Amino acid sequence: MNDQQVYRRRRRLSAFAPFLAAVVEIVVFVLVAQWIGLGWAILLMIGSSLAGLWLMRRAGFRAWRSLRAAASDVGLGGDGHAQDQTGITTGQAREERIADAGVTLLAGTVLLLPGFVSDAIALLLMTPPVRKKAGRRLAAAALRTFPVAGPRRSGYRSAGPDVIEGEVVGDAETNDPPRRDDTSG
Repeated sequence: MNDQQVYRRRRRLSAFAPFLAAVVEIVVFVLVAQWIGLGWAILLMIGSSLAGLWLMRRAGFRAWRSLRAAASDVGLGGDGHAQDQTGITTGQAREERIADAGVTLLAGTVLLLPGFVSDAIALLLMTPPVRKKAGRRLAAAALRTFPVAGPRRSGYRSAGPDVIEGEVVGDAETNDPPRRDDTSG
């Protein structure tokens, strides 16, 4: 099977996946409703959606704080990572915190979806080993989608502000600004 066939097959499966997920969620909901009762099943689903809202709010604020902290760091090392006062690179820890907040936000989003299977997936995303692995994959996907510009990618390192060489021409004795010889006025 060549790459084009694999791509077409994945595309067909990805178009079919939401329908399949909805069918699985409905079947599981009916089974749970038969087991614990319809009212309790609905309350459990509403409760999980509220938990998803809380989780998204918490993770969203944490992700925003991590992004602001990453953007406000001034002391960048040669590899583009920030360094603390001891010179230890802290960029890796910051990237892990951002990825962790992103996975928590993803888990909150999945928890918002109605259904018990999506709730189980969200809870699985919240376990530390799965969250760490998913965070790495999420960060890699984000870097593929939104490539980082600057020192890490281009290889160009700026040592400071841009300097434009030139010469100022004016009267050195009186510090007058340069005058235009304009006789048309």
